[in-house]
Amino acid sequence: MEESYGAVEGAAFTESPVNTFLAGVLTQLEDMGLVLYRGKGLGPDLASTLRELYYIPVCTPPGTISSGTKGWTCSTKWYWAVNEPSVDTNVQSKYIFPSGTTGKFGNHAGVFYVSNGIILNGILLNDPSLGPGVRKQLQ
Repeated sequence: MEESYGAVEGAAFTESPVNTFLAGVLTQLEDMGLVLYRGKGLGPDLASTLRELYYIPVCTPPGTISSGTKGWTCSTKWYWAVNEPSVDTNVQSKYIFPSGTTGKFGNHAGVFYVSNGIILNGILLNDPSLGPGVRKQLQ
């Protein structure tokens, strides 16, 4: 069964799944807010917005994404992934965009701004060129 998503009229997220997951919603929303707070804001289009988010919608492998009149659909199920390929190996073009569509994703600076120095999904995030992330500073 395909899972499709809703759209926010006139907003940059017209091609993004509805947030039905976000377990631990307060922490995850706070992560998104911290990335936006650091001054990035949201881009004028989907391509630039995906580069600026802490979490992005990913089609669960081995799903495929189709583009239709109501937006994109995933043949398996959408989920929210940390927007950093070193944290979630499914953060790759084929699970984010329909075939034949290109775009940019991955927010190393934003994810590490929040999480540098902590273990996330079993991986220690450590970029020595950056200071401790906000989460590490709060420990």
